[in-house]
Amino acid sequence: MFFGAVPTDCIQQVFKIMDIQSWSDVHVCCSGSFRLERALSTTFDSVRIHSNDVSVYSAAVGGLATGQPIEVEFIEDLAFVQELVAGKSDIEKVAAILVGCEMSRYARATTQYNRHHMRHYTNHFADFMARTAEKVEKSVATMRLSSYFGGDWRIHADRAVEMGSGILAFPPFFKGDYEEQFAFI
Repeated sequence: MFFGAVPTDCIQQVFKIMDIQSWSDVHVCCSGSFRLERALSTTFDSVRIHSNDVSVYSAAVGGLATGQPIEVEFIEDLAFVQELVAGKSDIEKVAAILVGCEMSRYARATTQYNRHHMRHYTNHFADFMARTAEKVEKSVATMRLSSYFGGDWRIHADRAVEMGSGILAFPPFFKGDYEEQFAFI
């Protein structure tokens, strides 16, 4: 999961101090778990929302929300998931990615605790996927994305400037974080 979620109180403060309702477009850089997009969607009906992130987690959700789901192949430690998602809906495939991201917390270390959790996730993956699919469906239903860009947030911000869009961003604070977070998935 995205570990740097913007707190709801912070989002509400941003909405109070910025004239977002006067914007026709807003570019959200480093969307993460799409908290800003969901809040924008429920608060500002006419603003077009353009999201961005580079993680597989965000690309999967962003693709689903824009009607352009990404193709995914589960390999190595997650190869067993490939069979579980065969013939499943795009929502269920995205849910599988999110469950895989949760599993990654236990894949890095070799402690008994982590091995136990990995076995539990592996043995109950279909159940986790089904529960997560319900959450994904609800989340995507509350989010209006006009576009999703799976690239560098600085390019996304430059495009926003060219369009005269508003920009909301929560960029990473240090190099290499995403690479480590998402190495397993």
